[in-house]
Amino acid sequence: MLRRLEREVIKKKIIIIFLVLMCVFFVAWKLNKQDDNLESTVTKKVKREGFISKGLNPGNSSDYDIKLTMDNNGNFRFESTCLIKNLSNDDWEQLIFYFIPNMFTKSVSSELEHPSKVDIQNISIDGKKVNYSLDKDTLSIMLMEKLKPNQEIKVNFSYELTIPEKGIRFTKNNSNFHLAQFYPMLATYRSHKWNKEVYLDRGETYHTTFSNFKLTYDIPKEYTLVSSFDHEVFPSLNKGYLKFRM
Repeated sequence: MLRRLEREVIKKKIIIIFLVLMCVFFVAWKLNKQDDNLESTVTKKVKREGFISKGLNPGNSSDYDIKLTMDNNGNFRFESTCLIKNLSNDDWEQLIFYFIPNMFTKSVSSELEHPSKVDIQNISIDGKKVNYSLDKDTLSIMLMEKLKPNQEIKVNFSYELTIPEKGIRFTKNNSNFHLAQFYPMLATYRSHKWNKEVYLDRGETYHTTFSNFKLTYDIPKEYTLVSSFDHEVFPSLNKGYLKFRM
């Protein structure tokens, strides 16, 4: 008799627990339904008000034409041209570029056992040599004449460099050379100033706009070039021409 009563009590407890769980499930379902309805109402309201997303004006456009030459000792030579258009409302007296290879030189990263070597041989505008300053990864060029809104200017760079070992993205790994951010990259221009941030060794800490690129390369025969080019072949020719359009 006692066992029978115990069974009945246990059975009732199971039924009560089941009913409680059903109530909890029902309440959770109702709350979730309310959230969905609220989200739907907000979405409809936004649509009714004609919301249109707008991007920020980068302040400039920049197209790059780069000639890359690599010798058998891992030395790189570059002839880089940047065609720049002022899309802001301000007159510019200078240009600001990111030049990240300089962050891995001995003077900046003394802890590297095999740092990069950077030798900027010439910077010119319309064939005329200009003055510049290089502080860590900030390359500043003073303009001889102000660049007014909607005007264009062409800047030419001639420089040589080596790739550091144990660098970050811009690095040599065994016999592979990773050329991330190897060229002078024009910063964006916002709120009446150049949008140049301090270099950090993690994440993307530079602000540049989308650009068109032309790359002509000449590398040793035992190497192959790997890129994001749509029609890339493997292994690549040791001499070639790539064109990237935004």
